[in-house]
Amino acid sequence: MTPVVARRSFGWFVAAALRRARRWVWSREVMIVFRATSEQSADRLTAFRTVRPGVHWDALEDFRLYTGSEWQLSRARMLGEAAQRLAEGEHCLTVVDQGILAHYHWLQLGRQEITFPEIGATYPLPPGSAVSYRAYTEPALRGRGLHRLSSRECVNTAFALGAKQIFSGVLEANVPSRRAVEGAGYRPVARFICVRRLGLRRVRLEPL
Repeated sequence: MTPVVARRSFGWFVAAALRRARRWVWSREVMIVFRATSEQSADRLTAFRTVRPGVHWDALEDFRLYTGSEWQLSRARMLGEAAQRLAEGEHCLTVVDQGILAHYHWLQLGRQEITFPEIGATYPLPPGSAVSYRAYTEPALRGRGLHRLSSRECVNTAFALGAKQIFSGVLEANVPSRRAVEGAGYRPVARFICVRRLGLRRVRLEPL
């Protein structure tokens, strides 16, 4: 049975507006930079392997099954962005479950930096680096280990394709995502501390 996508109520939008207002007045966010290296990987390295039914690589058609659960991202925009990224040489792992796009996770190879739009910061990367980013799970299907699975497969595929290390970033407050990347072999190497006061932003980098 296809999960029912929850509609956003008027109260939800009011609460979201209040959160944005409080964040504008004052907020503190910590972005943790994670890295996994090929020397640490014990996986049998095979690029784009299929680990379970419904798991695909670079399958644009899977994005047609997106439910629209990210209220700010329509299906048409999702398809357009996915097509452009794939055409530019990026890779994406998708999981189809119960007839919908349950999860997706993007992988870039040969990156020189990783960008964190949430806090407006970038982190320089050494040669031979890959980046995994933009992992999303359909809300009705969360708690099934899909993010951990995709994180592990992005690491495996990056190394199989020749990357020496792979980086990812997770907000410190996002405990489920932190557990997912740590379970895939990532270790923290730095963190950005972003403090906002009355709309002004100050970002500090701390090595770990």
